[in-house]
Amino acid sequence: MLGVAAIKVSIENQQRSWTQGSDKVALVDPNGVIFLSSDPDWKFKALKPLSASVRAELEQTRQYFAQELPALTLKYDEPLANGNRLLVVRDSNAPGAASTPLMLAQTRSLSPRDWTFIYLSDLNAARGNASVAFLFALLAYGFLVLLFLYWRQRLRAKEELERMVAERTASLARMTQDLSKEVDVRRQAEQQLQITQNELFQAGKMAVLGQMSASITHELNQPLTALRTMSDNAVLLFERGRMDDVRNNLKTISQVVARMGTITGKLKGFARKSNAELGPVSIHTSISNALVLVERRIQLDKVTFQLRIDQADIYALCDSNRLEQVLLNLMTNALDSMAGCAVRELVLEVSSKPGRVQIRVADSGPGLSDEARQRLFEPFYTSKPQGEGLGLGLAISEQIIRDFGGSLRAEQASAGACFVIELKAAQET
Repeated sequence: MLGVAAIKVSIENQQRSWTQGSDKVALVDPNGVIFLSSDPDWKFKALKPLSASVRAELEQTRQYFAQELPALTLKYDEPLANGNRLLVVRDSNAPGAASTPLMLAQTRSLSPRDWTFIYLSDLNAARGNASVAFLFALLAYGFLVLLFLYWRQRLRAKEELERMVAERTASLARMTQDLSKEVDVRRQAEQQLQITQNELFQAGKMAVLGQMSASITHELNQPLTALRTMSDNAVLLFERGRMDDVRNNLKTISQVVARMGTITGKLKGFARKSNAELGPVSIHTSISNALVLVERRIQLDKVTFQLRIDQADIYALCDSNRLEQVLLNLMTNALDSMAGCAVRELVLEVSSKPGRVQIRVADSGPGLSDEARQRLFEPFYTSKPQGEGLGLGLAISEQIIRDFGGSLRAEQASAGACFVIELKAAQET
């Protein structure tokens, strides 16, 4: 023999990878000596006391060098039918030393070295898992019992609900029948209300015409007097044979009659009942029609009138007749408020914004008191002397503009009163 070659392999890394959890792992040689373990205290200990011959052999081979190789103390050892064992291992031979919990030992032989691999499972964790599983099973059983009871309760509730639904359906049928009757009554009431409102609007027009009767009478009386005079003159001129003068006289009579026809036509149009349908209305035309009815009073009261409006016509979504009623009411109120004032100015301004049209009616009168501003659109409230107004003009005007989808409000002015009508803009059709 020339020499011996020896190879030494360390398996300490394998031992470190076993150290996890409460379970324990051990690798045992044929003599029952633990040479690798996840528990360092078990290393180089025997599963049972070694015989003298085994110790002599190990000393001779120096397999474990100077290790004493004491035996583990088993506090409890119970073999099972499947070859496994239940063990409780005391960590040290010293009295009162700590012991491992009850563990299940499972073994497997490793050939060809005749080693034995031992895996010890902590049964406390298994018992805990079993307790949890039992608790879960108990909860599941309780849940199933509750589910069954819930199902029975739902079944009873369903039957009760069906009975209640049947009763409720019958009750709702009776209520529906009663509601249908009530809807018919309400519909009739709304129709009657609409008729009443239209009549109120018409009454407001007649009241305005009544208040204007003096100026309208004067407006018509002058042309009638002129017609009588010119008719008499025409007869005399005809008898004298002055045919050119007769022709000129008749032309003048025709113009006066046309003027009277315009005034009476505007009065007739203003007095007629309005159409409830809304459509594009020329603001220029509405203002012109309203001015015809107050033009004579503006002249008689020596009021300075200003109209600020674009040359291009502006259209709003409303009803022309009712808009003229509102304009006439606002201008009449302005003229009434300026009676006795040294400065009398009436300004009517029209402006347009995207989607909106604004009409401002401002005067140079004494303005609105705090009480009047708070009760401005209250029916039958008026600041005029008794017998000169019913207090319905502004209330009716505000209702008309609201029906148009617009608004009528009083703005704060430095002098006098200023009312603003705001309407939806419309395109010419």
